[in-house]
Amino acid sequence: MSHALNELEEEARLRLGILAEMGAETALTEGWQAPGTPERLLPYSERVEVKAGDVHPMRDEYMEHVAWLEESAECVVYQATVEHSIMGDLLDLFVVTGERENWEAEREALRRGTARAWVAALDLPTASDWFEVDFEVIDGALVRVG
Repeated sequence: MSHALNELEEEARLRLGILAEMGAETALTEGWQAPGTPERLLPYSERVEVKAGDVHPMRDEYMEHVAWLEESAECVVYQATVEHSIMGDLLDLFVVTGERENWEAEREALRRGTARAWVAALDLPTASDWFEVDFEVIDGALVRVG
């Protein structure tokens, strides 16, 4: 495992700790597993009502997006949300990239409820892109807002 990947994993753990301090059920609950771990546990929150969410283990079809993104963007996914919107289903993958100069600002944004994420538009893949995603923690689940 490369030194750079170790640094990304450590930063991911820091961000999971921030989310846990905010009341989110994160992978820290079960022990976070790094990329490449067989049968990797990566929970996601799925919005089920206007202001509610449930936390689930990541589905295989979502893990395919995680694996593709981590390999192609050389990043680590540490948390995810799913939103069923009028544009279709959106998979928000919260990431740590190798842009270390941004890490502190990204941690501060996370504390304010904003995360840098790859948003995979599952029903319209050409609309997938990098975004700043606003979220709230409700009953332990991260719920996308806005």
